[in-house]
Amino acid sequence: MRREDFAGQNEELDFIFASAIVGELGITDSSGFPRVIPVNFAWHEGAVYFHGAGSGEKFELLTNGPKVTFMAYLTYSSVPSYWRSPKYACPASIYYKSAYIKGRGSLVENPAEKADALNVIMQKYQPEGGYSQISADDPLYKNGLAETAVFKILPETAEVKNKMGQNLPPETKKTIIEKLVERGTPLDILTAEEMRKVDR
Repeated sequence: MRREDFAGQNEELDFIFASAIVGELGITDSSGFPRVIPVNFAWHEGAVYFHGAGSGEKFELLTNGPKVTFMAYLTYSSVPSYWRSPKYACPASIYYKSAYIKGRGSLVENPAEKADALNVIMQKYQPEGGYSQISADDPLYKNGLAETAVFKILPETAEVKNKMGQNLPPETKKTIIEKLVERGTPLDILTAEEMRKVDR
């Protein structure tokens, strides 16, 4: 299932970007080759934020406002082929949700926006707290903010793809849900619930 949409208008995209631990930045490098870079990131107010060093190829590329892509995905349960056929291998699958955007990358230069973005990243990866909030006015973070580059991607298009057995015949889908519940891992229970949602 694909949906073309602008960022911030799609709850599934918001959910995937909020839940995914690592995202993948797609960019053309200085030699003209496409490059995919894994990054820790946060989705905040309709933009992707991530941080990095204030020098190097990624820094140089993103300061020029390049066209970029960004993708994140959530992996759900694997479905073995023998749940559907005793010998035929092709039914084996893994369910997932993915979100993909195209847009422009840029360097965040405003100190307050940098601090805000880094706070959102911290809240995502360390939700229990245990640190002082990052502020452009706090001497504790003066050097860190100056040395850290924060990057931003503003989406121009967004696409969500879900593979949750939605194209299967009802009886086959029912069987897979039953098998997932029987196997009973937390991920299986979650996958079964997501499969049920497709029909709602």
